[in-house]
Amino acid sequence: MTDILVNLYVVDSSPTYLAELMQTLSPSLRCRVVQYGGGEQLVSSLPDMEFASNQMHIALVAYQFMAQTHMTLNGQEGLESIRRASPHVMVVVLANENEVEYSALAIAEGAWAVVPRSSTMVIQITSVILRYSSTTRVAIRRLQLLKLLIALCVGVVLFCIILIVCQ
Repeated sequence: MTDILVNLYVVDSSPTYLAELMQTLSPSLRCRVVQYGGGEQLVSSLPDMEFASNQMHIALVAYQFMAQTHMTLNGQEGLESIRRASPHVMVVVLANENEVEYSALAIAEGAWAVVPRSSTMVIQITSVILRYSSTTRVAIRRLQLLKLLIALCVGVVLFCIILIVCQ
C-alpha cells in the first residue's frame, strides 16, 4: 500500500463498472470515491477542496450524463469547466460507442484520456489511472525527498551553530 491517496470523482449516471474498478485498483492504490449527480455538482465543489501534495485527483466524467428529468453538462462542457475550476484534477472522459469521434476534441481540451464504454472499460480506466499515478507518484516522491533533504540541512546547520555557541 502507498501513502498517496487517489481521489476519484465519478460523474456518470450509470457507473456499473465502479465496483469492479475498485476491486482492480485496491491492491495497488489507496482510493477514495466520491460520486456526483452531475458535472455542475463537481465543478461547484472544487473551490472548497484542498489539494494536498500527496494526493491525486481524477475525475471520471461520462460524455453524456442524464439526470432524472433533464440532461446536464455533457462531458465536453464538464471537462472544460473542471479544467477551468481546478488544474489539479485530471479528467478521464467516458464515451459511448457513438461518441468516440469526440475523443480528439476532448484530448485537445485537456482530458487525460477518453475511454470508450466496452467490455474492456475497467482495464482501460485502470491503465489510465496507473499511468497517471506512476508519473505523479515520482513527482510526489521527489518533493518529499527534497523536503527531507532541506530538513536535514537545517538540522546540520543548527547542530553546527550549537557546537560553535557551546565552545
